[in-house]
Amino acid sequence: MNISVATKYGTVEGKELNGVFSWKGIPYASPPTGKRRFKRPLPPAPWNGILKACEFGPSPVQVPKPLGGISKGTSVSEDCLYLNIWSPGDSGRKYPVMFWIYGGAFVSGSSSIDMYDGRNLCLNENIVIVTFNYRVGVLGFTDFSFLGEEFECNNGIADQIAALKWVYENIENFGGDPENITIIGQSAGGHSVTTLLSIPEARKYISKAVAMSSYPASIETKSSAQTVAEDFLNSAGISLNDPDLLFKISAKKLMKASVKFADKVSARCRNEFAFLPVIDGDILKDHPLHLAGMPLDGKNIPLVLGMCQNEGALYSKTKIPLFTVKEKDVFKFLEYSEGKIPENMISLYDKYPRDLKYTYVGGDIVFRLPVTWYADRYCKSADVFMYSFNIIVELLKLMKLYTIHGTDIPFLFNNLDAKVSKLALMLDPDKDSLDTFSKRFGQQIAEFFRTGTAPWEPYDPDSRPVKIYDRMDSFCHNPLKDEDEAWKQTHFYGRLFEKGTENTND
Repeated sequence: MNISVATKYGTVEGKELNGVFSWKGIPYASPPTGKRRFKRPLPPAPWNGILKACEFGPSPVQVPKPLGGISKGTSVSEDCLYLNIWSPGDSGRKYPVMFWIYGGAFVSGSSSIDMYDGRNLCLNENIVIVTFNYRVGVLGFTDFSFLGEEFECNNGIADQIAALKWVYENIENFGGDPENITIIGQSAGGHSVTTLLSIPEARKYISKAVAMSSYPASIETKSSAQTVAEDFLNSAGISLNDPDLLFKISAKKLMKASVKFADKVSARCRNEFAFLPVIDGDILKDHPLHLAGMPLDGKNIPLVLGMCQNEGALYSKTKIPLFTVKEKDVFKFLEYSEGKIPENMISLYDKYPRDLKYTYVGGDIVFRLPVTWYADRYCKSADVFMYSFNIIVELLKLMKLYTIHGTDIPFLFNNLDAKVSKLALMLDPDKDSLDTFSKRFGQQIAEFFRTGTAPWEPYDPDSRPVKIYDRMDSFCHNPLKDEDEAWKQTHFYGRLFEKGTENTND
């Protein structure tokens, strides 16, 4: 394959290294700057000549974070809507396409983070890999549309759809098959996957899907989104009577206010998130949990749903946990939820180490149980395959964290040499076995990209089979049976399914 490739908007020139072709920093939309700061993206302007595509574009504006975010000194800009492609070459073939959506609680993240480098997985599995940036925080996930026509809703999700459309229209020239695109993401990226599966405009471009550590119960209604926006403005010292200030204030200051506001929301201990997709009646017409399994367009999109064994442990180490993972916070949440609390609710978690007990409670509330409930519904319309990632590395074991949120990412990408990965694995003596495991995990997920079938038993709502990924892979059925039955008696569950969409997050 020539490193110069034609796209719908102009020619891009990448580079080749040891059999992998890459193009970085390709614009998939026009810059959302100036008066378009809070607008959905427009297509990129065509260019003449050849665009050098050898460096990542700027990351979305955000505050640097040590885990799951950008490092200090990383270039950030509102002009951030760029994508990157890794391909095995051979433009005469059509390889499966992996469309990666990063996480970061919709307040941080970037496609340039080294864990997401696509070279190794591309080389090992002969697939085309696409990563891209989308707007985060207040610029991507706060609904100010009630303030006037210069504001639109769900801009970060609209960025994702624009990138997906660009890939569908152009990826064949890079060796990819536009009719075999798998969307895949982790955390906020996994949430994006379960959200995009509910959006007809996005589904047109999707062949398969993988949601890693999604939290599909967390969605804003239009009314709750306005309350959140007003709360943010108050927190940032911006008057409702002066919305023009949202265009005058620097993006850097807005993003600092985003982080401060996210901490404020987390501190309420209601398992709410400051930045979420919104049921706006336009892009997203209903709650993904309600739409799962419904015949939206007659198109069956097979889905892999993955979780880590202890999704909550990571957040027990932060000053203000993102959600309830401490004893006092869990009981505060249960008090807020106002529902019947089964007597055996908390005792169900006595099977876990004492100092991790409430991290499992929090992880179940936000991740593992909503994902299970999503799977119960989605499998009515398409095949679902579920896994639990349980591999334990020595450093995390020593820190009593074990298998935390995000552990599966570097193993998927075969990037155990990424900075965070090397730190996490520094005490593991047998790195060869971990590398072998990483390649096996990547190969099995890539097999799903190719065929739409994972190499384990498909999910059904009765037996709930789950593949267990650890050093010796295993299998189990209905691992959260008791927790599921207990939580279904609470107001938390009732708010999601018994009272209708209008009560979600209100």
